[in-house]
Amino acid sequence: MVSNISRTKLVLFISFIVYCSTASYAQDLILAEKLSLSERYEDANEMYKELIKTQPNNGDIYFYYGENILKSYLADRYSNTLSGVTSQAKTIFEAGLKADTINKINAIGLGMIVLQLTNDTSAADKYFNLAEQMLPKKQKKYLDVHYQLLIKLATAQLYAKDPRYKKAIAYLTKGKEFAPNNPNIPNALGDVYMQKNEVSNAIANYNRALFLNPTNPVYKVKIGNIYIGAKNPNAARPLFDEAKSIDSSYAPIYKSMGAMWYLAGQNNLSKINYKRFLELSGNNIPAKVSYANSLFRSKDYTETLNVVEEILTIDKSRNYLNRLAAYSSFDKKPADYEKALIYSELFFKNTTPNQIILRDYLYYGNTLLKLKKDTAQIDKGLQNLLKAYQMDTTDYELFSNIATFAYQYNRFAFASEVISKKIAMGKANSADYLNLGKVYYKTKQYGKADTTFTQLTKIDSTNIQAYMWLANTYASNEIDNKLPGIAKLKFEKLAEIGAMDSVKFKNELFQAYSYLGAYYLLTVKPTNNGKASTYFEKLTTLDPKNKQWLSKGFQGLAAVFQNKKDYPKAIEYCNKVLEIEPNNLGIKTMKESLKKAIAPPKN
Repeated sequence: MVSNISRTKLVLFISFIVYCSTASYAQDLILAEKLSLSERYEDANEMYKELIKTQPNNGDIYFYYGENILKSYLADRYSNTLSGVTSQAKTIFEAGLKADTINKINAIGLGMIVLQLTNDTSAADKYFNLAEQMLPKKQKKYLDVHYQLLIKLATAQLYAKDPRYKKAIAYLTKGKEFAPNNPNIPNALGDVYMQKNEVSNAIANYNRALFLNPTNPVYKVKIGNIYIGAKNPNAARPLFDEAKSIDSSYAPIYKSMGAMWYLAGQNNLSKINYKRFLELSGNNIPAKVSYANSLFRSKDYTETLNVVEEILTIDKSRNYLNRLAAYSSFDKKPADYEKALIYSELFFKNTTPNQIILRDYLYYGNTLLKLKKDTAQIDKGLQNLLKAYQMDTTDYELFSNIATFAYQYNRFAFASEVISKKIAMGKANSADYLNLGKVYYKTKQYGKADTTFTQLTKIDSTNIQAYMWLANTYASNEIDNKLPGIAKLKFEKLAEIGAMDSVKFKNELFQAYSYLGAYYLLTVKPTNNGKASTYFEKLTTLDPKNKQWLSKGFQGLAAVFQNKKDYPKAIEYCNKVLEIEPNNLGIKTMKESLKKAIAPPKN
């Protein structure tokens, strides 16, 4: 029989063992969270896997593991696809609910996935309501675990395609009411307001968190990042310096400082800080990938490419690095389209359909069109842009761009098909109608061109391009022969609108004045010479620096005075043309003819 003293010792010993085990687990979980906070997502994943092996029935570990996977995607949308990460995270959250049937925190994770994939708030709320059942009904029974649950319920609302700010703030307001001195609550509120783009509220909450926990560098870095976003590196720098003085080993400080110095134009200091971030992140392949992602987000595309190529020399298993290299090659100055094409094709060669994102097709298509080596390549480029659009059929601007490119590369049937579809959807804009009209004009479908440009003038009565192309349509159309003077009326309308801003619309006015001057000149009526002269004179004053326009105006005036038989004046204008174009054979011939016309007759 065990004595009371021995029993007491045994209980104390068991309690000590349980305490040590729990404390060790808690410390490991904190360390894993810190890895995630430092953006060492892959390292954090490995740690969560090990923790699950030792604590297979602890639901918290599963939740933080799944959340880490979702966070890694939000921090870097190029390394994976949304469907891929949500599928992986969902498996983990479901396993967590099965392993720990009492702890419903993983239901929050499943709600996050529903919001991220479908934005179905009703379906997501079923999961959130399940997690809410863990919250005590009375305030005095709340523990730290319950405040953490409120925070996770709140931040989950930000995963929605249309973030549920009101619901998130409601959860956190409740938490703040029950635990006014918990710094994690104002920190989470700051994140909500930051995503909501209410910067002053975000800063106020981060400052509150900092007041409650002045030894945490995270809050200072977040405030500093707000100033970086506002392109104010001078305001950000002291905050980063203070964060460094609190914890110089906190890696994200140096990534933020890298962005700060890049913004300030100090590229060398930017790279030094990014490299320090790399060192503190473990200097392994995942850390280098994170470094490359940071450089890419800072738009340092040349250095991004250097780092990616360094990784690829020793590890070609990460196909998404080919994606990053393709994007960087395209975006850097000067662009390297040949290299962008090589990396794009490597990426597509080694990927699967479910790993392709819209921007892959977009960059690949634009690269092919930039190189435009041959007809097949241009067609392939357009098809890839169309695939990009098919991944987001609400991107009507992209649809318009596809039509514009098709028109530019003389793929008129393709352009017509694309624009007609957009018009049928009721999503067409002025540029679409303009491009469609130009397609009809180029293919000599003048009746359809007339209808389209006329429709555009009704939709957008100030669109001067519509009036210009409408006038050109009538000038090129046989209708003009059957209905003399119609094109003239259209060019007069063009001149009227263009005169509202002769600087902005000088190109359109050039076309109008050129046509109208020629029209009145060629009707060969004495009364029209004055009108012709007026338009040709306007040509010479439209842009005095444009020698081509000056020459055309002077040539027209020479012809007008030739009609009027004022040969000396006509010769004067011929000379003005020859000052600009000394080798103009037509004007030389005209001048000689005029000289003969005024020469005294030979005896």
